[in-house]
Amino acid sequence: MLVFFSLVLSLALVCAIAYVLHRHQQRARVDAVERERGLPPLDVEVPELEPEAEQAPSEESETSIAEPEQRVTETATTEPGPAPEVEEESREQNHTNKSEQEDSPSPVASPGDWKQVAQSLKNQGDYDAALSACNVAWPQLQGYQQAAIIARAAARAATEESRADWLQTLYRLAAEASLLHDKVPGVPDLKWQSLSQRFTAEQIAQIELPWRDLGHEHMRLLNKTDSRQMVDLWGEPERQQSAKAYHRSLFEPSQTA
Repeated sequence: MLVFFSLVLSLALVCAIAYVLHRHQQRARVDAVERERGLPPLDVEVPELEPEAEQAPSEESETSIAEPEQRVTETATTEPGPAPEVEEESREQNHTNKSEQEDSPSPVASPGDWKQVAQSLKNQGDYDAALSACNVAWPQLQGYQQAAIIARAAARAATEESRADWLQTLYRLAAEASLLHDKVPGVPDLKWQSLSQRFTAEQIAQIELPWRDLGHEHMRLLNKTDSRQMVDLWGEPERQQSAKAYHRSLFEPSQTA
């Protein structure tokens, strides 16, 4: 009887311990879930911000803004524009620079050296030496263009007695450039390297380029002022044509072979 009672007591004790452990385990799981769960959001009312009222610019601000604009307008109105002759020479210089990019540099001198020398001599008023400096670039078009700018400047600075000589020099330069570099249908268009092999500067200088047969309309190096001065000096030409068309026989295939 005592043994049976002991077994019952032991079984009851084991059940009690298992129940306590089971309850403790459940409680631990609940506590773990509560710790992992985030806190609920707080119901906080955020006050709405009222938009700032646009402030109208003050008279002082309007004045400070208007003053620079007024100064710019006054400067643009009162600043004198370039003189016609300076503007014309600037366009010619830009045209010369464009031709320098199209033509290959002369094998005799590095590109730009002769031009800098010619420009420096022109600024010093030594026009003859400046023209001689341009001979380095012969027969390139840019050499004729720079020489024409020098001759034109010399004609403007010359006295009445010597102006006609400089206009004659300017016309000769324009006519030679027309002879060598104009594009005429049916006439071969030779590059400057081929021209230097076909002709010499002395040979070109001996070719007749008469004003009465060539005129000025096909001379790309002459501007309107040049043409007007030459007409006043020599009268209206009988014809207007390119110097290359006038001497097309010099460029026939049999002549260039």
